[in-house]
Amino acid sequence: MVCGSGGRSERAVTELAVHGIAASGLTGLVLSAVTDTCGLAVLLGRLPFNRRGPATRA
Repeated sequence: MVCGSGGRSERAVTELAVHGIAASGLTGLVLSAVTDTCGLAVLLGRLPFNRRGPATRA
């Protein structure tokens, strides 16, 4: 959408952002299905609180 002044309206920018987020999520799902891997699971598994180590909780 273009305003009368030639610039984009705030609504159009917001819609582009929402569609970009949805498209990136869809791309991740397609890549996950094609490669038979899950990148998010790999990232979550590498987080420090998911690593095995000495028990620190009392």
